[in-house]
Amino acid sequence: MSTEYYLFKEPITYVRAEKQGVHTHVSIFVNHAYAGELVFREEEADSFLHMLVNVDDPLLRRSCAKEGMVTHWNHDSRGFQRDQQVVSEHGELTTLGKIGTNDLFG
Repeated sequence: MSTEYYLFKEPITYVRAEKQGVHTHVSIFVNHAYAGELVFREEEADSFLHMLVNVDDPLLRRSCAKEGMVTHWNHDSRGFQRDQQVVSEHGELTTLGKIGTNDLFG
């Protein structure tokens, strides 16, 4: 089993998704400035987040191997921080630190 993770398309720098009842409010930041908020039904938010990423250029893939979880980077990992947001192929918004890549940051 493996999961790919993607960066946001430029110029999107940050996204905040907050569940409020049956809706998800998605705030988008462009070049670090608040650009606006969209409201989706909860089941639509993941699909929307997936539209904001570079699906043809995954940042990394996490897979399960005999020795545990293994990270396969498609880009040089040195330029990224633990709080770097990524979106999984399933539309989950998370950070590199939360998916268990902390060991790669030294």
